[in-house]
Amino acid sequence: MSHLSRAFVAAAVVSGVAVGVASPSAHADDDEWGPLVPGEYLVELKPGATVAGVVAATGPLEPVDLLVAEGRFLRLVLDPTADPNATLAVLRNTEGVERAQPNLVMGTTDSLGTRRKFFGDLLAAEITGSGAGYHGAQPGLGHSGLPAGGTGAGVRVAVVDTGVDMNHPGLASRLAPGGYDFVDHDSDPSDVANGIDDNGNGAIDEAFGHGTYVAGVVGLVAPEAAILPVRVLDDDGSGSTWTVMQGIAWAAAQDVDIVNLSLGGAHGGPLMDEQLKQLEAAGVVVVAAAGNDARTEAVYPAAGEGVVGVSAIDGTTGAAATFSNHGSWIDVAAPGVGIVSLYPGGLYARWGGTSAAAPVVAGALARVVEQSPGAAADDLVSHLTSTAVNHELGDLSAYGRIDVGAAVARAGGGRAGWPSAGEVAVQVGDEVSRAVA
Repeated sequence: MSHLSRAFVAAAVVSGVAVGVASPSAHADDDEWGPLVPGEYLVELKPGATVAGVVAATGPLEPVDLLVAEGRFLRLVLDPTADPNATLAVLRNTEGVERAQPNLVMGTTDSLGTRRKFFGDLLAAEITGSGAGYHGAQPGLGHSGLPAGGTGAGVRVAVVDTGVDMNHPGLASRLAPGGYDFVDHDSDPSDVANGIDDNGNGAIDEAFGHGTYVAGVVGLVAPEAAILPVRVLDDDGSGSTWTVMQGIAWAAAQDVDIVNLSLGGAHGGPLMDEQLKQLEAAGVVVVAAAGNDARTEAVYPAAGEGVVGVSAIDGTTGAAATFSNHGSWIDVAAPGVGIVSLYPGGLYARWGGTSAAAPVVAGALARVVEQSPGAAADDLVSHLTSTAVNHELGDLSAYGRIDVGAAVARAGGGRAGWPSAGEVAVQVGDEVSRAVA
């Protein structure tokens, strides 16, 4: 095991365990957890308890993974054929264990229903061979309060996702050092496709390009922010609570200001909840996509305490996106239809979904952080929520759609000075050039 010593992560062990997907009906306890990773459980130790004591009591089948705060969070691989309820009962009665939960399947937020494609308009992705429309007109970003002051300069945004195209000309110069891949367990968080239907759902590499696209949207809204790529989902968009927790902890260890999670699941569990509370207390703002199944059921981590959950609007009309999840558990709405962003191989794509709306909010918050360095996470988010507009959006979100200009002004940046020297202007309200390959 290789130990990764960092300021925020006291101990983390990177392993090579593949994530499997259990039956969608699998659950443990009275909670409808959603799909479980067979045989995997997450444990939080009580103060003073030791990893050795828990290992001696449980006899895991593989080396224990440790995460955050001197190994207080553990991943155990136990008998995959055992009843999850029975295993959890044993774990919760094991000396030294504070809490225990199953390791849960997570993925791109578009994968919660029967549809596995990550674009939200139900259309095939429109891939373009050039950057035409990326830095030019972007009607999909209308009704967002852009243009706005600031550029996100000096702000670090982690994109915890499928990785990114590290050599894309629209991204390479914006990447922060220190990214990591918790799928292949190396220091190359590239967005890659393997040509295999790893999850057996009949679609091959359906999430390839997701992280690159998300990172491109962050860069579109906050062109001078530094983007830290952290890979926690494979090319089919699959991961787990544990891989996401690893990615979040790694990002926090790299002193990021904002973490973007365009991913989710039916439940995160108490261990992820605790981790997210720690991040909020440390001043890190976490943004998460609410999902694209046009329903009201909560999706995590978007519904988690201290997380900015994001639903989607159509930026060309200002109306709620038909696919977007909705409800008071979601904080704000942002454009998420027909946005042109980056695609692996130096290409560009017009896609959408709450996976696109979340990085719009992350980019907006980067501009806010630029104006309020060192501010508490609550205060930063308040600048966004207190200036949101809730006109004619019903129950799409608790506060309404974002107004980036108003949020930046509330943070002290004003609307004047856009575009500033060196900033690439993002125009809204015009037609996008369609250079389709």
